[in-house]
Amino acid sequence: MVLMSRAERSPQGPVDVRAEITPLLADLAPSFDRAGRRLTVLPPDGPPLPARATATRVREAAAVLVDNALEHGRGEVTVRLGSVGKHTVLVTVTDEGSGISDGDAQRIFQRGFSAGDGTGVGLALARAFIEGDGGRLQLQSRRPTTFAMFL
Repeated sequence: MVLMSRAERSPQGPVDVRAEITPLLADLAPSFDRAGRRLTVLPPDGPPLPARATATRVREAAAVLVDNALEHGRGEVTVRLGSVGKHTVLVTVTDEGSGISDGDAQRIFQRGFSAGDGTGVGLALARAFIEGDGGRLQLQSRRPTTFAMFL
């Protein structure tokens, strides 16, 4: 994963973000069930969401965000799939936890920083994956915690 995050920008071409993320979320759903939590995808169905990206990078970044919401957040986790304008796919991941503090929000993407018992690698790698394809990953809201991927 580290090598992939350091690779030069090399989007493979048009990728259907919905088609890449939907099976990933289905694979993660049992973990939410075991934790007594809910994972919701909005809208549950829809048209393709094409973006110039690398499929594996999109999946890995989404996996980090959803796994972090499960491990560090609370309540329902909602993944929204949509677009902004004609040329940008937007994926957001929101949980119902207590949020991220002001101080932590400034450091959350720094490699090695963890506000909990994590490794501090996941968000840094997820951002590197998305930026490697010319996209953007940001903390959109501290409360409720919402991360946004722009592809």
